[in-house]
Amino acid sequence: MREILQRDGTASVEAFVRNALATYEAVVLAFAAGDRDALSRWLSPEVYDAFSKTIGEREEAGEEMVETLFSRIEPELIEARVEEERMEVSIRFTSESFKLPRRPVSLFFRNVSTPLRNVGIWTFARNPAVPDDLWRVVATQTEG
Repeated sequence: MREILQRDGTASVEAFVRNALATYEAVVLAFAAGDRDALSRWLSPEVYDAFSKTIGEREEAGEEMVETLFSRIEPELIEARVEEERMEVSIRFTSESFKLPRRPVSLFFRNVSTPLRNVGIWTFARNPAVPDDLWRVVATQTEG
């Protein structure tokens, strides 16, 4: 991780994880809202396609989703790798949220949601040879 921090210019592991957490939260909320423009900034093309497909399926079914994150456990750094043209960092995120589907016309919630525990490992990557390359989510894996 030390080499990644040096090449990336990030001050500390804590700062890196804090930035990754902000991205995680933004992606979760953008996904629930169906905000493809926001997702395209943070996701690799492959991950974006998978998220966009799910959003499309919800749209075809006339579903809208509201998600509220209400608690989280401190993210856990799982792995960091450096290759010639790619740096990767995998982080485990654990959060609890309410996911509420609603009807788009009436905007009334169809049912009351119970809290869901979300545990997943997200892998972020960027090319160290490109100074302005952004960290993007290149893989997600749900646990439990």
